[in-house]
Amino acid sequence: MKPWINSQPAYTSYPLPEFIGNPLIEALTPLPFTQDDAILRLSSLPLFSEAELKLPAALRMFLPARLSRFLFPTTQHVRFLNHLAIQIFDGYSTRNPLSPAGQQYLHHAAGQSYYVPVIDPGTGRLSTISMVCGIPGIGKSTLIRGCMSMLGKPVIRHSNYNGTPFPESQILYLMRNVPDQCSAKPFCKAYGDYTDALLGMPLYAKFFADKSMTRSHYVGELRKIVVSHHVGALILDCVEHLLLGSANDVAEFMAMLINMRDELRVPIILVGTPRAADILKSDVSTSRRIVEGGYHELKRPESSDDPDFAALCEVLWGYQWVTNPVEFSSDMRDLLYNLSQGITGVMITLFIAAQIEAIDSGKEKLSKDLIKRVYDQRFKPLHSILDALRSGKQSIISQYDDLYPKAFTGLKADPLLSRIEEIHAHMAAQQERSLGILEEDKEGVLKEKKEKLDATTLLQAVTTSGTGLPQALQ
Repeated sequence: MKPWINSQPAYTSYPLPEFIGNPLIEALTPLPFTQDDAILRLSSLPLFSEAELKLPAALRMFLPARLSRFLFPTTQHVRFLNHLAIQIFDGYSTRNPLSPAGQQYLHHAAGQSYYVPVIDPGTGRLSTISMVCGIPGIGKSTLIRGCMSMLGKPVIRHSNYNGTPFPESQILYLMRNVPDQCSAKPFCKAYGDYTDALLGMPLYAKFFADKSMTRSHYVGELRKIVVSHHVGALILDCVEHLLLGSANDVAEFMAMLINMRDELRVPIILVGTPRAADILKSDVSTSRRIVEGGYHELKRPESSDDPDFAALCEVLWGYQWVTNPVEFSSDMRDLLYNLSQGITGVMITLFIAAQIEAIDSGKEKLSKDLIKRVYDQRFKPLHSILDALRSGKQSIISQYDDLYPKAFTGLKADPLLSRIEEIHAHMAAQQERSLGILEEDKEGVLKEKKEKLDATTLLQAVTTSGTGLPQALQ
């Protein structure tokens, strides 16, 4: 059984008339009812044991890379999680397959490619489009994957609900990148191929391979997928790919989104950079409808005094695998902010690299001088864009979306940072496999991501006897 398939769902009832007797909702992971619960469940913290500090340096050098998948939720993260959960639960509340309206919805979809669902008379609601955006490196994709992982596995195979046969396959979400060609056909084809790969059955690829199909046919087949498999949300990552298209491509894409919002009755989540968001909002007549479900910008902290940034740094600082760990201080927090400008991806990579340097050099202790030296020597490709953020020069900051990916790629020329990136890629592949996020091979066939490190390195990188948290956090 694939790790992204839940073949034995547990059903949780809710005391709300909108949710009662709806297996699509009851099969999801129960919602967090408090902010503390949301923070705990959304967190992605590595295993840690003080006993590991006694390991040889050659082994400990692999351990800081566990922080590659580090996520400590901020207020922004929890707010988005709550909003996303509401959208998905609300969308399912009007599509209960055991209700008369839900049965009518399914029968029409099975027989007519162009069926437009009627708004549920009890709610008068249609699903919405929302967007989460932020500069590269701020953690948008990490947040989305963390949220979806918390809600449940992407594929739920029902068999029996309250003693009644219910042989249905439910897809909690379909998450794909916006294709470089942002027109309707490649967009819909990407979701069709992905559905086949998730379900492990060749159901839709043959339709999307038919070159005689029109745009309407493609959207119609996507509609069948959403309805027949009870899709909870469509997630469109890397919306900035719209920047590669023409004005006509963008206009067609926006029209398609609105059309799907009106017809599919499923939440649509857009993920992209601020420049991509500006494009979507450039047309006043459609911008309100594009983000009427909510616009969530993950903003970088304006200073090291930001409460969320301070909490993030303090928790991160607890994960030290050097033999002489030092206590967290406001000076260290200020340094981490100054060198990273609050960009999470930069700060975490710097913290990992500094620990490895401290272990490798035999100093076995983090210091301001060591962290600054690692930044000066190993992070040179990022210096110019971080200097721009420090200066506040809007003329350069406006180019950040383009400059950051190229600069971060330049870090791979450094052997140490390249090794960190390899371990990060492995750990990301592990998480993405559990989420059913697949990659394309050279022939365009979707497949599970393969590990890129040798077995010995993998064992050293991820094996642990730890208890899960630094002593200070237990």
